[in-house]
Amino acid sequence: MDLSLTTRSLGDTTVIDCIGRLVYGSEATVLRIKVKALIVLGVKAIVLNLAGCTYIDSGALGVLTGLQMSAHQAGCRIRLVNPTARIAKLLQTTNLIDFFDVANFSAPEVSR
Repeated sequence: MDLSLTTRSLGDTTVIDCIGRLVYGSEATVLRIKVKALIVLGVKAIVLNLAGCTYIDSGALGVLTGLQMSAHQAGCRIRLVNPTARIAKLLQTTNLIDFFDVANFSAPEVSR
């Protein structure tokens, strides 16, 4: 399944719902372009809701890492929410669980 991205605002936070497979190539590129555009626009909080993301490969994980660094330099915070058990295990295995701001809660609660 290709990656589908839906963007919505919750207060001053922009939520991107990721549904499908996040793999290196066009899927990761589309996400990178969307997040970079938000950073350039001055958005200070971006949430990537991974509840519907079924798979992330190593290349896409590298793209997420680059986005996290770019956001940090711009004063923006990226939070990964609702990773599946498989994705959470990947983040733990690669020791990136502490690099990313990761939370498990439903997206409507993001505004708290």
